[in-house]
Amino acid sequence: MFGQLKLDDETFDEIFEYHKRKIPQIDRKWTDFNEHDPGITFLELLSWMKELQQFHLDQIGSENYKMFLKLIGMKQRRKKAVQTFAILYEIEKEFFLPKNSRIYAGDIVFETTEERCFSPNRLLSLSCDLEKKQGKVILRFAHPFPEEKYHRLYFKLSEPKEGKRQPIKEDFFPLIQWRLEAIRDGKKIPCRILKDETYGLLYSGEVQFVLEEEKGQKEHTELQNENEMLLCFVIESGEYDILPSIQAVEWNSIMVQQTETRSTYEEVSVLEDKKTVFLNSRMARQGKLEFYKEKAGIWYPIEIEKKSILPDKVKIQLKEEVKESETLYAVTYEVDFEAERNYEMDGFPFQQIRLEHTELLQDQIEIMVTCPFQENGFEQYQRVENFYHSGPEDRHFVFDEEQGCLYFGDCERGLAPKGELKIIRFISSRGLKGNIKEQQLKFFEDGTIPAKVTNYENTSSGADKETIEECFWRFMRESTHTHRAVTMEDYETLVRQTPGLLIHKVKATTSFLTKSWENQTADNTVYIVVKPYSEETMPKLSSGYERNIRAMLEKKRMLGTRIQILSPEYVGIYLFAEIICKAHYRNAKEQIEKAVRTYFSEELLEFGKPLVYGKMYGLIESLACVEHMINLSIHAQGKGVLRNPNGDYQMPVNALIYLESMDFNITLSK
Repeated sequence: MFGQLKLDDETFDEIFEYHKRKIPQIDRKWTDFNEHDPGITFLELLSWMKELQQFHLDQIGSENYKMFLKLIGMKQRRKKAVQTFAILYEIEKEFFLPKNSRIYAGDIVFETTEERCFSPNRLLSLSCDLEKKQGKVILRFAHPFPEEKYHRLYFKLSEPKEGKRQPIKEDFFPLIQWRLEAIRDGKKIPCRILKDETYGLLYSGEVQFVLEEEKGQKEHTELQNENEMLLCFVIESGEYDILPSIQAVEWNSIMVQQTETRSTYEEVSVLEDKKTVFLNSRMARQGKLEFYKEKAGIWYPIEIEKKSILPDKVKIQLKEEVKESETLYAVTYEVDFEAERNYEMDGFPFQQIRLEHTELLQDQIEIMVTCPFQENGFEQYQRVENFYHSGPEDRHFVFDEEQGCLYFGDCERGLAPKGELKIIRFISSRGLKGNIKEQQLKFFEDGTIPAKVTNYENTSSGADKETIEECFWRFMRESTHTHRAVTMEDYETLVRQTPGLLIHKVKATTSFLTKSWENQTADNTVYIVVKPYSEETMPKLSSGYERNIRAMLEKKRMLGTRIQILSPEYVGIYLFAEIICKAHYRNAKEQIEKAVRTYFSEELLEFGKPLVYGKMYGLIESLACVEHMINLSIHAQGKGVLRNPNGDYQMPVNALIYLESMDFNITLSK
């Protein structure tokens, strides 16, 4: 951490003697420095008070540092559970996988974040016929997908070879718009894309969709069997920077996270009879259940009359009706967790509960306590960072993630609980230790599941709780980051950070070239030239790129500043020269061509770089193989290029020079 300033660096005697020596400088009439002098007594008292204050000021603990962090707008990051996609394969028959089902990578447990029905199917072929602005991806399956059901396809893509695509944020405008169609029995079935986590096959992820009703007449298709089905992703609009490379496609995937749930709760709905409830989680099947109806903040327990386990859900029949004004909550917990979730509180100040589990997630612990004024009622306690802002009636508690301990108030800052306490949410994670490599997910907790499981990607998003020292260092790093566009360097940095884009070159300037050979400045206008990575040799800036860059800069620019985004202008250079070379250099032409290509590839890579006739002439003439130059002719072809009487070419701000051709007439000296 930063070097700590020591405030308690003087003893009482040092303070007293220092100030006693200064008395003659203040008052020459004060000559009695013995202890019986009242002034000396006051000086001793004040020296003692100063030494005492210094001691207390020097006592800086973790709570003080947390308050310092709050003053600078920082907060420690909490432990984070990693998420990844689990891929199911070799499915023998259709089956239902409930929420919170557990999948293991060695001794590391992962849980599904939702329920899903899986069925056997086979991908017979994959056809990827994509161009920059058009094309389609066709998937041929052995069996059709059922209509009006929620379906997902997971696409595993190769990373781009050039550059790194920035992570997506909420305000990203997709570069590609897809249209999805299904073909079954020769008929087209329109599909509605619900969510595209790949953003038009820019990233690995899921495409979630639903099949609607069949429409249209039968038509000729590539289907070999009536039971087969085609899924066609067709580009409707937009254009790619780099075409995607599909490594794998999976249709039986599910999101899992590295957590271990011992207890949780959720709001549920009742059917028309006001007594019947359906649940679909693993713990609803295997664990214990409690139901509570909430009214005016008080939870009242409801007894269960009957529990029935169906293939894809759990049916619960309650003993009493739930009114429309009441909210119903279902608490589920593991059988072996029952003893750990119930505590008896005595109502005295400063109570604490030490939990046996130390890997608990800080925001995944919730409790309720017996309500003192409502019989059989419970009320939730709210988790807070500290009791500084708590009143005597506030139902607050503090959870220390490192110690695994719950702390309660002193009845002045936070009401001390009395009666029965129940933990209604208890979810733990290994954080950083929960990260796994690809293909480490191996087996289900339930050995009867008729499928195998794996994962395609290494995970790195799991993280431990940030220490105070790490939080301070993060503040120092982020304080150097560019958050506002002020200087030209700020604009260039922000453009490179635009979400979802691959930026090769960028230049920001306030000047542009005029016919008078001067760089004029337009009032409050910033010109930004951007070249994207592309499989083309001379790519232009697409409308999707321009839209995303402009949307990002609009939030960062200074008021009154106008932004003009320019696409690269490629200027081809034609060279012709007559050269007399030394006789003993038989490969003189190759040496000259190599030197010219190197100059163009290393010296003329920047936007707006001028081509100076004298430099090119001197480059060739200075080669060891050249005796002297007879003639050098340079011609530049491009929009906005200007030439002066000396033969120099001045380029517009968005120009990139490339060597179109060179022709050298070589004569060997005698």
